[in-house]
Amino acid sequence: MPRTQPTSSALVLVSPTAGTMDPADQALVDRAVHDLNALYVEASLEVTRVVGQYVADNFFGGEVAKVEEKGKRSASFAALAEREDLKFSKSFLWYAVRLLPQLAALPGDVATKLPMSHHRLLLHVNDDKVKERLARKAVEEDLSKRQLEQAIAKHKKKASTGAKRGRKALPAYRKTIARFERVLADPDAAFAGIETLGELPQADALGIYQVVTGLKLKLEALQQVLGPRAGL
Repeated sequence: MPRTQPTSSALVLVSPTAGTMDPADQALVDRAVHDLNALYVEASLEVTRVVGQYVADNFFGGEVAKVEEKGKRSASFAALAEREDLKFSKSFLWYAVRLLPQLAALPGDVATKLPMSHHRLLLHVNDDKVKERLARKAVEEDLSKRQLEQAIAKHKKKASTGAKRGRKALPAYRKTIARFERVLADPDAAFAGIETLGELPQADALGIYQVVTGLKLKLEALQQVLGPRAGL
């Protein structure tokens, strides 16, 4: 009858030269993984907070609100972010400053347990109470980045549905103006390549001219109506 090897539920570490080692203490390993991961998260957030505060103090006069106002349009900040000898990426610098209010607003026992990936997702939640609720949920239920992203999307969908029920639908012209606003937010990008108009075939140029002229007439008519309403 063949001999069978004894089995054990304990993890055994084997070295090719030293033979079989003592069974590993799995509970100790599990606890160490948990504790070291927590230390890594806390250390990463502390670095983020310190870097963000430094940038805010030295490039935005200590006013975090100016980051949203000026942000990447600050020439000095842009120059800093482009330095190749800086050990932080451009996106890290940007998020480090933007995260300052969030790190200060969230309870310490929640903020320090969330990794950067989760904090970045929560930046898109404007309601402080909802943000705290979602952050606490992420900590207590150990949500992955994907799961937190889904929870945020679910909240936004619910909030959007409730808002739509309480207000009238915007007229078409308001939606059109909103699209124009997005274009005018970065007109250089929206109309990039305009210097090549001289290379267009005559038929293409005529078609674009007719579209532009039609828009111009509509916008002028709208301007005449809005002027008195706006007190101009």
